[in-house]
Amino acid sequence: MIQKIFEGDSNSDYELRCDICGGDEGEVFLSFLEAVEFKKDRANNWRCRKLKGSWEDLCPGCADDEGMLE
Repeated sequence: MIQKIFEGDSNSDYELRCDICGGDEGEVFLSFLEAVEFKKDRANNWRCRKLKGSWEDLCPGCADDEGMLE
């Protein structure tokens, strides 16, 4: 999931967190879209899947455990 972690005057920071293990990327993103672009870049090994009607974001470790990495 992409989670808002700071809300200031007009700025917000976001983090990318795994919906399976709860681990985060360790990087702060300046916008929601920046976090989306990071996880969509397959070189970063984050994966998304739809499970029971809800989207999940999986970190590289969990994606590997689920057989989603090539």
